Amino acid sequence: MSNPTLCFVLEHCLTVKGALIDYVIESSFKVFTLLALISLIVTYPLRAEEVPVGTGPFGFSASSESFPLVGKSLLQDIQCNERLAEPSCAAVGERGHFLVGSSKAWEQLVLPTQSQLNALSEDWQYAVGEDGIILSYSAGGKTQVVFSDLDNDVPLFSILHLSSGNYIAVGAYGTCLQGKEAEWSRCTIDPEERHIYDLTQLQDGTILAVGEVGLIARAEQEGAEFMPIQSPYGGSLFGVIGVTSGDDEHILAFGLRGTILRSTDGGKTFQQSENTLERTLLAAAQVADGKVVLVGLGGLLIEFSTSENKIVRQKTVAGRPVLTGIQKVGDALLLTSDQGLIEFQEWQW
Repeated sequence: MSNPTLCFVLEHCLTVKGALIDYVIESSFKVFTLLALISLIVTYPLRAEEVPVGTGPFGFSASSESFPLVGKSLLQDIQCNERLAEPSCAAVGERGHFLVGSSKAWEQLVLPTQSQLNALSEDWQYAVGEDGIILSYSAGGKTQVVFSDLDNDVPLFSILHLSSGNYIAVGAYGTCLQGKEAEWSRCTIDPEERHIYDLTQLQDGTILAVGEVGLIARAEQEGAEFMPIQSPYGGSLFGVIGVTSGDDEHILAFGLRGTILRSTDGGKTFQQSENTLERTLLAAAQVADGKVVLVGLGGLLIEFSTSENKIVRQKTVAGRPVLTGIQKVGDALLLTSDQGLIEFQEWQW
């Protein structure tokens, strides 16, 4: 998952405290308005078109550059697959940064764009980001831009690899694209055009999407119409994940102010889990049967039991980075953040 997969680093980047922070994170609209200072989102309707690499305006006029401190730069998402030979992980972030490798060593790929990348598909085949960009990746490190929307600069926040082999990418103002390779078409998840931050597919084929103003939408299967689900929370939800627990699969949706919503009926209904968190949650990964670790602002890292419906343990990472992505690799957690890649080894399962 992913994920927001996002530049929501305002609590960290803007040195504000107390009432100002409460004011900012209380309204997802205000959060996204301030986010425009970082991601330069333009409020125009989506008009998608494929742009050949190297011929477009800003964002494609120059390739990404090799950067010695890329491992310490803002990275938005990470995906790992221990079944693969090295490199077993990939991470993406600002200025077209794309890293492949493992906790032992990372290599930066030079891409045909400097557009910020916000998320990776689970199989690494595609990355999405600013300028409505969809970038393909293949073995050997070959990358190319297969889709972009440079005219409107509408950012994409997440991309899902479906069981059918197709993909769905989602982003600002209800943007939804489906397809693969160079063939992408529009789709509709939310007619109200709220920002869609993340989506996931459950074991039975159900697809769930979450976004701003408590958006939860559900489709019974690929190609089916997305139907709105009543949310017990009216703020933004930045991530959603299916968590296996024995023979069951629970769903967690999470977002502003430590909000965690749980569903035990395949995403048909959600209930808010009680906790005392105040920091926003941005990403999650399953670490054991019925256990998931969620990360977010201010270095927040929590372990949540879906069967017990409660937080099991909690940690604040040194330096209080904005944690944007998470993957479990062996006995360690690999995290992406506004301070680069972080390896966390304090917890065992």
